Amino acid sequence: MNEDIGKSNGKYGILFRTHRRRSNGQCIGSSSDHRDSVRNHHDVEWHHAGRADCMRVYLSGPITGRDDYRERFATIEHYLTELEHEVVNPTKVSDAFPDLSYGEYMKLDLTLLEMCDAIYMLEDWEQSAGAQLEFHYAKVWKKQILRY
Repeated sequence: MNEDIGKSNGKYGILFRTHRRRSNGQCIGSSSDHRDSVRNHHDVEWHHAGRADCMRVYLSGPITGRDDYRERFATIEHYLTELEHEVVNPTKVSDAFPDLSYGEYMKLDLTLLEMCDAIYMLEDWEQSAGAQLEFHYAKVWKKQILRY
């Protein structure tokens, strides 16, 4: 039912996981039950309810100085993907582009965020300058904001 875009094996992983969409923008096989189950399972705070069932969701949270950031992001990516959302996981950008500076990563991350319908703020995002910047950009761009 889903299609993987990007390198799906090797050290790069999958940057985007996408699902086929109907002409009305909804994912094939998705329903509002998916949105309810992610809200209940993760105690997510949903803002701006009523968006399409299938969303492209950007993950945001602390990376710098965290040893477990890949696992934390991968866990949320897995749950949202199981609910048939497209997930943009910025932790995989550094694998694909290992020589970028911090500023270049942030520019690339903001470009990826702009292409998304929503942003998911992982636990402790307030402690990350990069995640705070992504949060403020998401508000300006009127993205749906999901919080752990």
